[in-house]
Amino acid sequence: MRRKKRIYGIATFLAILLGRMMLKKNRLPSFDPVQYHGSWSFTDENKQPQQLLITSTFDLSINGHSLKTKVVELNKQQLTLQDQYGFYLTLSYSNQTFYDESTDITYPLKKQHEKII
Repeated sequence: MRRKKRIYGIATFLAILLGRMMLKKNRLPSFDPVQYHGSWSFTDENKQPQQLLITSTFDLSINGHSLKTKVVELNKQQLTLQDQYGFYLTLSYSNQTFYDESTDITYPLKKQHEKII
């Protein structure tokens, strides 16, 4: 009887240990969404400089003009918003680009500063 208890105890310990190892392995790496906040700049197809501002609540404005948007996707690689007209705006953090579906153009981006609004 004592031997069965020991075997049961060891089996329980191993099951808990393996379970914890699997949980650690399956966790998604976390990221800080603050990486998207602040001012960004790009040059449009007419060679005009444009300023993109993303607030801490992911509100978006271009050259001081606010756009009503909703967050569609937010992860380490990209932020995708949908504007009031149904077009998607995608800021790719890994590629440092801004895609505007309404014009079907991808613009190279530059981060201006770390200001959080």
